[in-house]
Amino acid sequence: MLTSSILARLGLVLQGSNANLEMLPPEDEDKTSSDPEDEEDSEDEEDEDDSEGGEGEEDSSGGSASSEEDDEEGDGGEDPDDEEDSNHGQDDPLTQDEGEAPDGESDPDGGEEGDEESSEGEGGNGAGGLSPAEQQEAIDLAAALLSAMEKGLDTGLISNNEALSNALKTEGRKDILKNEIPWRPLNPDLDKVSSPPNADQAAATALLQSVKTEVAFLANQLRSKYLSARADKVTHGVKHGRDLSERRLVETVIEIRSGRPPTRPDWIRTPRDACTLAVGIVLDESGSMDTLRTLVARAALAIAAPLDSLGSPCLVVGPRDGTKGSGSWPDLGSGGQAAFHRVNGIVIDIFKHWDEPLNMCLRRFPNVKAFGGTPLEDGIQYAMQELSKRPERHRVILVLTDGAPNCPKVCTRQIRLAAEARIDIIGVALDEDSADLVAALFPKHVKTGSISQLPNKLLAVLDGIIFPKAGGKKILLDSALTAKKNR
Repeated sequence: MLTSSILARLGLVLQGSNANLEMLPPEDEDKTSSDPEDEEDSEDEEDEDDSEGGEGEEDSSGGSASSEEDDEEGDGGEDPDDEEDSNHGQDDPLTQDEGEAPDGESDPDGGEEGDEESSEGEGGNGAGGLSPAEQQEAIDLAAALLSAMEKGLDTGLISNNEALSNALKTEGRKDILKNEIPWRPLNPDLDKVSSPPNADQAAATALLQSVKTEVAFLANQLRSKYLSARADKVTHGVKHGRDLSERRLVETVIEIRSGRPPTRPDWIRTPRDACTLAVGIVLDESGSMDTLRTLVARAALAIAAPLDSLGSPCLVVGPRDGTKGSGSWPDLGSGGQAAFHRVNGIVIDIFKHWDEPLNMCLRRFPNVKAFGGTPLEDGIQYAMQELSKRPERHRVILVLTDGAPNCPKVCTRQIRLAAEARIDIIGVALDEDSADLVAALFPKHVKTGSISQLPNKLLAVLDGIIFPKAGGKKILLDSALTAKKNR
């Protein structure tokens, strides 16, 4: 392993330093020529500095740093002509002796750094303060490294990705639970987001017609629930309200005739929060979904079409491997946690954007693919990133899958993080063979044996999320009686 000092010296040898720069010749002799009197004054000042023991070394432009300090800290009685002569000597590069080599740049604050640099330069070292032997050693080291790299030998150097991997392994994040793995691809630049090619219009229309019954049922049910949820809430039987409640009119009259003030005679109207919904649909495009590919496309249309008719934004995406065939995925089983959940690139197929009308993207749905691995966690991640930007009150992700992603522990973490952000992730199993796997991975799930069962079962889950019933269930508390029975 190379030390930082060797690397620094190697960089100085290969790149050079300011000490290697040579002075450019003057462009015009008339501009650089000075009066003989000014040159004599400047030479006198240099002689005085040399006689004092060289306390102030000249900088590369020929001026004296210590003489400037003396002028600034003096009594202020110097002749202004001497100051002009000194400044003129600094601007004129011809005032340097031919035998002197340019030193390092002086510090404008006092020249101490310039003194140190010039003293190092007087030692006979080359670029960057290196001796000829050290320069040759660094050059030989660079040549050895290049030769080892060309032969494929181990040089002790690591790449950027390896350095990042080592840093992530020791990161020790506290928000990663036992059965979770963070979403962390090796190189996100390899990923691609694109829209599938358009299929034949007749095939797309036939696909939509095959689910027209489910689309109509789900659209009508959602419309009625939307209207009910958006209507103001009217509460009868309150102490003070807007007007007398007809439902409590008899009780109010009885209380008045009996000489008592009415307890709850009025009613009030309470505005409800806007019932808005944004849904992200993730389609499983893995090779195991080959027999269910058409079923997945129909189910996606059965959900997206009603939402589109009601004006609810809907996103439909399908994650798949970047190349046909299974990708090279790291082993994330027992025996440690890998630094990255995948090492290859994936493709996110966009079948429908948020506010894109369905009739503009309908021809993409027949081109649902089925091959390779199951980067389902990458599709969920994309939907989560997009939903985090949405302003709707309710945000839901529907995952149409057979329940076998590449990295189930990544999905487990995503479900928890989404729930903390009040985003519900629901797994949808389209056949009974995958129902158990989907139920084991997604706490909120829908099991369907056919497309005809999808609307009713999906509404049963959405009701508890978007249209919850008033009130809540009673808590079954432990009591002394139950404790006595269990003895």
